[in-house]
Amino acid sequence: MLVLSAMGVSFVHGSNDGQKGIGLIMLVLIGIVPAKFVLDLNSTTYQIERTRDAAQHLSEFYTRNNDSLNEYLALGKANGTELPKKFRCDAKLTEPTIAALLKSLDGVTDYNAMPQQERTEVRRYLLCLDDTAKKVSKLKELPKREVADLEKLRKDLTATTEYAPFWVILAVALALGLGTMIGWKRVVLTVGEKIGKQGMTYAQGMSAQITAAIAIGLANVYSLPVSTTHVLSSGVAGTMVANKSGLQLGTVRTILMAWVLTLPATITLSAGLFWLGVKLFV
Repeated sequence: MLVLSAMGVSFVHGSNDGQKGIGLIMLVLIGIVPAKFVLDLNSTTYQIERTRDAAQHLSEFYTRNNDSLNEYLALGKANGTELPKKFRCDAKLTEPTIAALLKSLDGVTDYNAMPQQERTEVRRYLLCLDDTAKKVSKLKELPKREVADLEKLRKDLTATTEYAPFWVILAVALALGLGTMIGWKRVVLTVGEKIGKQGMTYAQGMSAQITAAIAIGLANVYSLPVSTTHVLSSGVAGTMVANKSGLQLGTVRTILMAWVLTLPATITLSAGLFWLGVKLFV
């Protein structure tokens, strides 16, 4: 059970932290080489047609629910209007965005044949439509059956934008594996020996790992941002309390401080670097 629960933690750790790494790498690639990565250039004709059909059905969906959503989308006002030159995501421009997307995808069977600028525009249209559809799905005025249809349309709509090349997935998997092999000792010593006042038993390790696997697995399903180390260390602390082993308050205090300070510190640092970059290079 100890081995099986460890395998469970390893799997959910990869699926959770791996997704973060893949997402970050894709953002960098899209920013640096947009011509190659704004859309999945390996998309088949069928996948492109599914995207086009999803946009068409999305227009029909909004028309069908016009009475419920007219106030939010202002479909009546938006029909027949043109997109502004400086295109911005706006719920009231849903119909013109769909029209522009359908026009861009008309007759397209291979994204490689599209000019770079058009690929970028198609991606923007798709992401804007998906963002609006996500907000619409949360409106109370919409029947549950229609919400289910809208979720399916969103998946088809973004199928060629939410992707990652196999080499990116492989690189992240190797990075996680090698990082764990090289830097395991510090984490293991902290989690296994410095949280409780006594050494962990096999039962405690199994309990903490099963708890971590379930918690992180659920976070993956519901797209919740969690830290594997934080969840696992909390599980270990719970077993120490249940076993009446006692906690090393110094370590617990350090972990809690890291939880509290990480978010504001990284926000401040990233904002400062972005501001500096804009001043120097834009």
